[in-house]
Amino acid sequence: MRLIVTTLTYLISCSLCAQLVNVTFQVDMNQFDEPFNYQNVYLNSSFDGWCGSCRQMYNMNNDNIWSVIIPLSEGTYEYKFSLDGWTDQEWFASGDICTTTIDGFVNRTVTVLDEDIVLPIVCYSNCTSCINIVYGCTYESATNYNEFATVDDMTCEFENVNMSECSSDLNNDGVVSTADLLLFLVTFSQLCE
Repeated sequence: MRLIVTTLTYLISCSLCAQLVNVTFQVDMNQFDEPFNYQNVYLNSSFDGWCGSCRQMYNMNNDNIWSVIIPLSEGTYEYKFSLDGWTDQEWFASGDICTTTIDGFVNRTVTVLDEDIVLPIVCYSNCTSCINIVYGCTYESATNYNEFATVDDMTCEFENVNMSECSSDLNNDGVVSTADLLLFLVTFSQLCE
């Protein structure tokens, strides 16, 4: 009888083990710009009772992308990333595409099926990945235009600009406006008459 109970216990526990799948959670902290100096990033969720600092994440490649692998059974779970327990946490608006609102709380959700999941890297407090910021000249008509730049750093250089005339649409937005005049002043340090 004891052998039967032990065997049944083993079979039940093994069948439960087989139902767990690994879920990799990842968050990019590179654009976190609040005046809070955090030490650790945590995963808080409905599967651990929102415990605060139970699920520490790790910055394995020193690239400020934090991750943790959690074995979970099939189901839908709420989660969010937080800093130093609950010292700071993600905030979302109701209706954000990566969230659900339950009992007035807006959290991320993941549905676990029967296969391992590697969730995409998301920006902290955002449903999508962080935008890689590349500084450079973003004006196509400039001689030092950088097609990979996402933020203009005001270093654009222009050739063949007649200093006796006002330049036209320098920022290529389809309108000659104050923005063009300001760009002209910054670039050439002269008034346009």
